[in-house]
Amino acid sequence: MKHIFKPAFSLFAVAAITTALLSLVRDVTLEPIEIQRKAVHERTMRELLDAAEFTELPAPKTGSIVRVFEGAG
Repeated sequence: MKHIFKPAFSLFAVAAITTALLSLVRDVTLEPIEIQRKAVHERTMRELLDAAEFTELPAPKTGSIVRVFEGAG
């Protein structure tokens, strides 16, 4: 039974370190990814609707419609 503890502890240590590193990378990259996502979303709306400003309109969240925007300018 004693021979199983060393590999089990090694595996646990590797998993704990990997989890900590992945969590750190996620925290560091979360804000830049969100900024990039918003920039792409806005650029796409400008190209599709040929508008300078957008206002989000209230809309019922039914089916595949999640958000509705109105373009102006």
